[in-house]
Amino acid sequence: MKPDYYEILGVSRDATADQIKKAFREQAFKFHPDRNPANAAAEERFKSLNEAYSVLGDPAKKNQYDSGAYNDNPYNQAGPAYQDPFGQFTWRYYNPFEEAEQWKRQAGPQDPATRREAVELLVKSILTFLVGVLLLRLSFVFGIFGLIICLTAIGRGFVNSLKALRLLFSLRQ
Repeated sequence: MKPDYYEILGVSRDATADQIKKAFREQAFKFHPDRNPANAAAEERFKSLNEAYSVLGDPAKKNQYDSGAYNDNPYNQAGPAYQDPFGQFTWRYYNPFEEAEQWKRQAGPQDPATRREAVELLVKSILTFLVGVLLLRLSFVFGIFGLIICLTAIGRGFVNSLKALRLLFSLRQ
């Protein structure tokens, strides 16, 4: 069961950001490990205060927490805030050239993709396909693993090119 962060900080559920900040500072000052050396209970209380403030001090996390969708475990994302990774126009697992964060974009009413971004995805997908085709000629050097890598790049490039084209056509309308 999740702890009640409002109770830990000693504020009401309709407290403002300034009230939350003030309550955190007062309690953190009181239970700081430097002020309470060799007091394990004060140290644990200080840790729980920091955890509570890290959630309630951030407006996005506070909204998630208030709606019951906040998940403090970064490895377990299945819950009320879970989004379907196979939804329309997802680019979650495509990472041939860029950082993964740039490809975790989903087009939808909350975050519509622009035509420029769709063209950029199309170009990168086509480049991935072409790199896979060109490296296929050298795959014999790496044996079966080289062949698998090249065929994977060709497949991803082709599939993601189709997705990018579909996105472009949907943005046209």
